[in-house]
Amino acid sequence: MKAIVQVRAFVDGEETPNLPSDFSSEMTIASDRNTEVNFSIFIRAPGDYEGIVDGTRKLSIKWSVKYSDIFKESHLTTACAVYDSKVTKTWLFCPGNDVK
Repeated sequence: MKAIVQVRAFVDGEETPNLPSDFSSEMTIASDRNTEVNFSIFIRAPGDYEGIVDGTRKLSIKWSVKYSDIFKESHLTTACAVYDSKVTKTWLFCPGNDVK
């Protein structure tokens, strides 16, 4: 199976600028294997980090996985999550995701 993963980060709904090194990743996955994607979010604007930590700014991510199955049919799965800095200190899925 071939898959392309794209991740985008947002602070208060504004997409963070991409660096030249930010790109979609493409992979080929054997049908009997699992995979995971790790990524870093770079907080680039002044005051964003402090605002995210104290809860005055909202950090969210959106991602998509486009893949073709063993029958060569194409599929797209999208999802988003918001960082809850006040209560759980973890990522919470947005309502309406393809992924639960």
